[in-house]
This record gives sequence, C-alpha cells and structure tokens, in this order.
Amino acid sequence: PPPPPPPPLFSSRRRHTRLGRWSRGLGDVYKRQGIDSSGAGAGGGAAKLFAGGTFTLGGTITADGGSATGNDSGGGSGGAVWIDAGTLSGIGTITADGGNGNNDGGTGSGGRISIVYDAGTTANYGLQAYGGDADIEHAGPEGDGAAGTIYTRLVGSNGELTVDNNEKTDTKYARPYFETALTLKRIYLRRGALLKFPDTYSFTIESGGSITSSGTEKPVLKLDDGATFNASSLSLSNFRFRHAGVLNATSLSLSDMEVDEEDTAQTNGVNSLTIGSGTTYTLYGTGTHTYDAVTIESSGTLTHGTNTSAQVNEIDISAASIDIQSGGSINVDSRGYTSGNGPGAGYGAHNVNATGGGHGGNG
Repeated sequence: PPPPPPPPLFSSRRRHTRLGRWSRGLGDVYKRQGIDSSGAGAGGGAAKLFAGGTFTLGGTITADGGSATGNDSGGGSGGAVWIDAGTLSGIGTITADGGNGNNDGGTGSGGRISIVYDAGTTANYGLQAYGGDADIEHAGPEGDGAAGTIYTRLVGSNGELTVDNNEKTDTKYARPYFETALTLKRIYLRRGALLKFPDTYSFTIESGGSITSSGTEKPVLKLDDGATFNASSLSLSNFRFRHAGVLNATSLSLSDMEVDEEDTAQTNGVNSLTIGSGTTYTLYGTGTHTYDAVTIESSGTLTHGTNTSAQVNEIDISAASIDIQSGGSINVDSRGYTSGNGPGAGYGAHNVNATGGGHGGNG
C-alpha cells in the first residue's frame, strides 16, 4: 500500500526544519522498507521531544530500523528524532540507523535527527544515522541504503548538517528535505558521505561558513540540475563535487577535489577560480566559462569530458588572466573523437594497416 503522508512540522516555540525526504531514498518512518514486504524489517519510529527548560540525556534514544528476516528481503529505514530544547545537558547517544538486509536484499537508509536548542552543546551527544549493512557474502543489486541526516541548530544561529556514511561504498545518496530555502553554517561530509540536493532546492552557506570532509572514503556532494548553491568566498577541500545546478559564489578555491561541471551547470559571479593542488576539474558541454582570473596550481588539472562520435565536450574559457603555474596543467589527452570517428578519421580496418587520424595534416 502507499505510505501515509508525513506528519506536520513542529510548531511549539519555533518551527523545525525537517531534513530527509519521505521516500525510498531515505525511507519512511511509518512503514517497513524493503524489496520483500512480507519479510522486510520494520521502519524505525518517530520521537518528538520538547523541553522548554533543560533537556538532559544520560542514556539513549533509538529509532533504528529493523533488520530483514525473510530471504533476500530488505532492512527497514531509520526513524526520526526531533528535539526542541531550552538547554542541552548530559552525555548520551541518539541513533536512527537503517536495518540490515538479508542475502541479496538491500538495506534500510538512515533516518533523521534534528536538534534545535537555546543553550548548551550537542558535542556531548553521540549522534548516528547510518544506513544498514548488506550481507557481506551476497551483497545484491539493491546494495546499501543511504546514510541519514543530522541537523543541529543553536537558536539565533544557522544550522549545521551532518551526513556520515560510516566508510561504506556504493550506497545511495542522502537527500535533505526542507520546505523553503535553507541557510547553513556548516556541512559535515564524513566517511564517504553521499549528499544530494535535488532540483528546486536552494541552500546557502553563510559568509565564513564551510563544507568540511573527513574519513578514508572521499565524500560526494551532488547538485542536481535545477538546484541552487549560494556562497560568497568558497574554499572546498577533499571531496567530489558533482555540479549540474546553479552555483553562485564570488570566488572558488579548490584543493584535493574532484569536480565534474556538467553541461547543465551554471557557475555565476565567480571572479577567481583556483584549481589547487591535487584537484581535477572536468568541464562538460561546449559553453563558454567566464572568469576574471583562473589559476591552476602545481598538481592541479583542468580537463573536459570524453567525446565519442560528436564533439560535445571542450574547454572554452574567457578570463582577464589565466595562470598555469609550474606543475599545473590543462590536459585533454585522448579526449577527442574515438576510434573511427570524426572528420579526420583514418582509413582501413582497425589494427590492420589502418591509417592514423588527420587534423593539422594527413594521418
């Protein structure tokens, strides 16, 4: 049966921002989640806690999804924990983990944790919303569910969003959900986190805010076509950025990054683009990219996507200054037409006395 509609937002002393979409991508806290409903684990429940004075956590709050019981069935999604408090106190743990899958069954995604407070700190709380674990021996096509989202906000400040993938690979994307444009102080991408902002979503990193990454597995931030990311001066380091939406920023400095700028992407207002050490910046499409200054530092690389039978990707940059420093490079080796394609294609069967391709001269 179709899932029930999500419950309304909080409306106690202040309105909560919900993070996490009610969908297969992040799971439904009210129904079990899996490919075999007769044997799938039940989804985690929902806990909404309002403390006008002090909220003390010395124990645990759990809203975990159930693990699969039937053969090849999926785990339940993590549930939801909302806390609206005056002062936070204590040392405790809150989890909204997804349930494990069975054999070839997929796993439940992590759920949602949201904490809004007037005073205190969330640093003394262990907050966790992992996706479940697939069967190690029979990891099937459904794979591991996405990590959940953790949102914390001190009243009077912008919130912080954390996605922690627990060093898993080949999982699905976490997807935040909010009803209006959202401004964040900081995004934490931890241990292989995969975070996607879908189309129509608009979010802003406040001036002086940041996106930070950690862990062995490199995280991924994906901006879908139609999504908008606003920032002022932006420094990004050590994650993969899949950019297909709209990025509004005055400067962009990259270090140890992998950036794919799709043909649908719009990067607006960037006066200064710095492709720093360890960064590969890949352009897709044939549009012109305009900047005041482009700098490619040592071990930084600018390239474009591959082509096959048509020229659909190239580098086209217009700038007041372009500085390719020692050790930096623009590298489009083997990014042209593939074998047998293009106006200068060679003649003859492949590998049998075939001629080479021609461009500046005959092949």
